[in-house]
Amino acid sequence: LEIPTSGTVRIGDEMLEFRPGGKVPAADIRRLRLQTGMVFQNFQLFPHRTAIENVMEGLVTVLKWSPQRAHERALALLEKVGMAHKADAWPATLSGGQQQR
Repeated sequence: LEIPTSGTVRIGDEMLEFRPGGKVPAADIRRLRLQTGMVFQNFQLFPHRTAIENVMEGLVTVLKWSPQRAHERALALLEKVGMAHKADAWPATLSGGQQQR
């Protein structure tokens, strides 16, 4: 959320170096952002979408994945956190911990 004025940020194999007055290319920042994510304390799931649709949203909207590809990945992610059985559940029916996962 903040632009550093100096130093280095490294995530995985990607590294960005910041220098006072320097400009980091937007493509370099985007490449780093594609490997990161953020979960807010108040996660605000879309109440009119199921759990799997909420997981798919960023994949389809931001990454421009096809709905079929996004569905497969979302299901794999739900399985990873033990939530595959809740894929079609509405957010209001999930516990706080399930919503956060």
